[in-house]
Amino acid sequence: MSDRVSKYRNELKLLATSQPSIARILFKHAPKSFILAINDAVWTALTGVVPLSPGDKARIKRVQAVLRRIARPNISVAQRRVALSTKSGIKAIQTLFEVLQVHF
Repeated sequence: MSDRVSKYRNELKLLATSQPSIARILFKHAPKSFILAINDAVWTALTGVVPLSPGDKARIKRVQAVLRRIARPNISVAQRRVALSTKSGIKAIQTLFEVLQVHF
């Protein structure tokens, strides 16, 4: 994991179990580096850098389209915030970080 992900390890673990309203507030007021840490974690999971079991891959595959929208390379942090704050974005991030908790 990147330095940004390591820096926000506890906050990312919290996202896995937080309520959607709490996650939405966190995305709205989080610093730019936190949003980029989420992006790094999504990108490393989607590219296969993190070893995942077949069951974990199946769970991520259900939300893969939303995760790809969040991790697109040429979008601004503001656009990432909007994508993360949607209902599907929050569900996708929670699913991803539930799977990735063992790798933090």
